[in-house]
Amino acid sequence: FIFGVLAYYLLRRGRAATFPAWTWPVTLAVVAAVFALMRPTAERPDLGWWPCLLLGFAVPAVREMRASWFTSAAHTVAKFSYGIYLVHVPLLWVWLRAIPDLTPAARWTAFAISIVVVVVPAVLYRFIEAPMRRYGSSLAARLALTPEPDALAAATAGVP
Repeated sequence: FIFGVLAYYLLRRGRAATFPAWTWPVTLAVVAAVFALMRPTAERPDLGWWPCLLLGFAVPAVREMRASWFTSAAHTVAKFSYGIYLVHVPLLWVWLRAIPDLTPAARWTAFAISIVVVVVPAVLYRFIEAPMRRYGSSLAARLALTPEPDALAAATAGVP
């Protein structure tokens, strides 16, 4: 998580990305190889943060792709990613364990439809995540407009 914050900070500083978009899969492969070579273990769990640091620095260095069907699909997945994250394990349980009378092909098809076609995550986004994001934004806006107590006291000092 902290390396995502690093990438966000570096992006906000306005540094121009220098590498073309096609280098991103290569970067991911290199980082995965570094992670595999370092092999964090129970004795050395601290080794696992280096690949994340590399990605944190790499994200701002790679230019975004031009708009295409691929970027549109990626945008949709990103929009519903939190919902996908929240429901993939419960959906796996429902389709693979809780309904025993389905064939394996039917189970995996039902799971794919409910998560890949973002049916369940879309419903969660529409009725839970989007309203809560709007509420959080309005709350943050109200708090930003509310003066700090010390500033309010200083501004009203001596006013009857």
